[in-house]
Amino acid sequence: MYAQQMILLNLELFLLTLRREREEKADDSKRFELTEETAHLKSSRLIQVVHYMQEHVQEQIDMNTLCDVFYMSRSTLQHLFHKEFGCGPMEYFSRMKIRRAREMMREENCNITEIAARLSYGSVQYFSRQFKKEMGMSPMEYLSSVKGITQALR
Repeated sequence: MYAQQMILLNLELFLLTLRREREEKADDSKRFELTEETAHLKSSRLIQVVHYMQEHVQEQIDMNTLCDVFYMSRSTLQHLFHKEFGCGPMEYFSRMKIRRAREMMREENCNITEIAARLSYGSVQYFSRQFKKEMGMSPMEYLSSVKGITQALR
């Protein structure tokens, strides 16, 4: 009886270990898979930062957070982004948020207030200013143009 219990416990431990290793490998491959946005990047550190931003696009992150998470100085992080994208990391993150907002407008039935809240903007007004700065039109103008195109295609 005791021997059977020991065998079952060891088997269970073995299976749990295999499962954890498999999940960790899957998480790692997801975390660092090349996307269209990062396929051309040569710096693995920059790929990691961009993926982190993608995973946290619905949150507020700042330079200090990025520096802490990736053990980089502000100047190194700034240099990497300016060299690759021609802008700083926070401007890049802001553009990423606006791209996500546009996706939400096209694919989901969300209003501007919901989008601003889901993307962790402090206010709808701030979201609208950032959107207009990036897109050259207000979120409402963009939303109505998207709806107009969708209706025309039907």
